[in-house]
Amino acid sequence: MQIWDNILLALSSLKSNKMRAILTMLGIIIGIGAVIGIVTVGDSLTGSITDSMSSFGINNITVSLTQKSTDTDSEQGGARLLFGPSSPSEEDLISDAMIEEYRTAYGANISAIALTESMGQNTAKNGTETSSVNVTGVNVDVQTSEELAIISGRFLNQEDLDGQKKVCVVSDYLAQEIFGTTRNVVGQTVDITVNNSAVSFYIAGIYEYDEDQTVSLENSTTTTTMYIPITLAKKLNYSNDGY
Repeated sequence: MQIWDNILLALSSLKSNKMRAILTMLGIIIGIGAVIGIVTVGDSLTGSITDSMSSFGINNITVSLTQKSTDTDSEQGGARLLFGPSSPSEEDLISDAMIEEYRTAYGANISAIALTESMGQNTAKNGTETSSVNVTGVNVDVQTSEELAIISGRFLNQEDLDGQKKVCVVSDYLAQEIFGTTRNVVGQTVDITVNNSAVSFYIAGIYEYDEDQTVSLENSTTTTTMYIPITLAKKLNYSNDGY
């Protein structure tokens, strides 16, 4: 009965002080609404910023080797060598054994380990038709790291890498430019010049070219990426075994 009496007393108090009760409830409603609104806006902004950053590769870590600076290190009491090797030696490079150790240690947290070997800008040819390309040697994981959408054929596989096969994956833009279509292009050949000699590559697959990711200038030539096995690229570049 005491609880019921308390309820009746509370209702009686609300009736006798209607304005105060309304203002109190209004304050509670506005306060709760403001908190919910702030939390909702904060979560929305966080999600939007995270999505935007993810498109720029926020989850990617890039590892590369650069030569040390050649200025004088006064704190160490000496000067660095002014003339050193122009490129890292083989023992300086990341090896396949190191990569496998990484996969073993952090495999559950790694989506892909992408390896690349640049061969520079080139011109892909099919007869008299040409297209500007950046020829890049890659491993299988590059498809995952760059989120390449294969629209015809396939991406490079481990058999291509092990056999240093002369196969490539090109963009639909290139296919359209030098073949006039993206149909029946897989299995065709495309030529590039390596060491002053024409080298023919069989097209294993075609990926969807994302024009939005390329900054284009008026009257500029569109250059897409042509992917080849990294093992072949290193052979053609006369590169060391490491990365």
